[in-house]
Amino acid sequence: MRKRRFRNLIDQQIADATDRGDFDNLPGKGKPLNLDGKGTSSPEWLANRILKNANALPEWIELQRNIEEGERQYRSRKVALLNRLREAQTQAQAGELDQGQLEALKSWYARSKVELAQELEDLNQTIRRYNWIVPTSGLQKPLWNRDMEIRNCEEAFQSVSTTLQRHLYSLAQRP
Repeated sequence: MRKRRFRNLIDQQIADATDRGDFDNLPGKGKPLNLDGKGTSSPEWLANRILKNANALPEWIELQRNIEEGERQYRSRKVALLNRLREAQTQAQAGELDQGQLEALKSWYARSKVELAQELEDLNQTIRRYNWIVPTSGLQKPLWNRDMEIRNCEEAFQSVSTTLQRHLYSLAQRP
């Protein structure tokens, strides 16, 4: 009970000093605090100091950066794949693709789909590691739903394939 009254007294004195403007002209106002902690000997301070001097980061921060880069690369590759499929669909609708080009597109798509799935698996492995070591659960990241991502690509490819198959069928029906 005495501690609480003491804290309230201190809080009140700080509030009064703030109201009077006693803290307005302190040296270093508006500048970052120097948190070097000279004279501090806590293990946390020492560990942070060593990491700072070595330009090193905790593993979870490095993993976070790797995850962000991996997600950026994955999204970029997926957009490129979907754009290539849309381009192929446009070519098919214009009658600019033949059976050989369809086979090449199928082969390219199959390789790309496997590569994307592997990228997502690698990314999810990194996210699992990150989630395991991140200091608070509020910083954890959700895993990517690989099946849903691949299904989206499959739907785009099926649309292109259907358009192209119709085009090839109509070509075969001509006399």
